[in-house]
Amino acid sequence: MKNIDNNPTVSIVMAVYNGESFIDEAVQSMLSQSFQDFELIIIDDGSTDGTHEKLLNYSDHRIILERNPTNQRLIASLNRGLSLAKGKYIVRMDADDVSLHLRLQTLVDYLDQNPRCVLLGSAHENFGDGREPKTIRYQENDKAIRYHMLLNTYLQHPTVAIRASSLKQHNLQYDERFVHVEDHWMFYELSRLGGVHIINTPLLRYRIHAQNISVVYSENQLQTQNNIRQRIAEDYGLHFKHKDSFIHYLSFMLVLKPQAHQTYTIQLPTTSRGFLELFDNLHILVLSMKNCEVEKNITRGVLTILPLLTGLSRADFKALLRHPLVAMSIKSPLGLFKLRMKNLLGISYQYNKILDQQKS
Repeated sequence: MKNIDNNPTVSIVMAVYNGESFIDEAVQSMLSQSFQDFELIIIDDGSTDGTHEKLLNYSDHRIILERNPTNQRLIASLNRGLSLAKGKYIVRMDADDVSLHLRLQTLVDYLDQNPRCVLLGSAHENFGDGREPKTIRYQENDKAIRYHMLLNTYLQHPTVAIRASSLKQHNLQYDERFVHVEDHWMFYELSRLGGVHIINTPLLRYRIHAQNISVVYSENQLQTQNNIRQRIAEDYGLHFKHKDSFIHYLSFMLVLKPQAHQTYTIQLPTTSRGFLELFDNLHILVLSMKNCEVEKNITRGVLTILPLLTGLSRADFKALLRHPLVAMSIKSPLGLFKLRMKNLLGISYQYNKILDQQKS
C-alpha cells in the first residue's frame, strides 16, 4: 500500500564495490519482491570492474544509483545511502546476497504491527564457498538480543530493517570510529531507543566467500570491538577500575560466548580482590538486565571459575563464597560442599581448555 505522502514505504540501502560477480542476482532479488512499494538506493563505491556498467543497464524507476568518485569504504557509502532514503523503513541489503521473495512484506508487516520496534532482523541461510546451505536462527526476543549484544551485533547486518524515524530524530548514522564493526555500535544505539526483534523465518540468503569482511578480524578491528564492548558494559553500570578489570570481565564473557574468527587469551584475576571486583561487575549485570538467560549463563560461569581458585587462602576463598553472586550460583549445600572439596584438594581446570570445549 502506497504512503499518502508519495514517499516509498521502504528504502533499501545497498553499497557495492567491485561486485560484478553477484550484483545482478542481488538486484533482481529485490526487484522481484512481493512487496513493491520501495526505492532501491545503490551506492557504487568507486568500482573499477564492470559493476557500474551492469547497474546502468537497469531502467527501473525505483533504482537510485549514485557513484562515489573514489573508493570511500563501506561506512561512508552506507551513510550516503541513509541520507538519500525517503522511506518509512530502511532495509539493508548487501550486493553479494539474495533476498527471498517475501522478505520485504514480512519485515513491513512486523514493523507496522509493532510500533515500538526500531530494529528488526531475521534468520538467514548461509550458502556459497562450496558448502551445503545452512539456516541460521537466533533467539528472537528483545532481552536475549540485548544480552548477546554485550559481545557482538548478534543480528546479521544485511538482514535488518530499521525504523527511519529513529535515525532521523536522533541524528544516527554509522560511526567512522568503528570500522568493520560499525553495525555493532549502530544496533546498540538503536536498542536504547526502542524494541529489537528477530524474525526466525529465513528471509535472506547470505553468501559466504573469501572477500566477506566478517571472516577477517585484524588486531585493530578486535581492539575496536573491545572498545564497543567496554562502552556497552559501562552503560549497564559496570565499573572497570583499571585495564585488567575489563580484561577479566571480557575473559569471563568470552568463555560463556566464544566468538567466531577471533583469537584471544583468557586472563583471570590472581588475587581475591580481583575476583571480588569481577563478581561485583557480573552481579551488576545480572541485576540490571533482569533476564533469566543472563542469570543462568553467568551463574554457570561462576561455578566454572570457582574450582580454579586453588591458589587462594581458605580465608580468601570463604570471602568469595559469601559474595551475593556466588550465593546466587550455588543452589544447594551439596554444591557448596563440592566446591570446598575441590578447593581443598587443589582440583582446578585450565581455563583455555574450557574455552576450547565451548568452541567445539
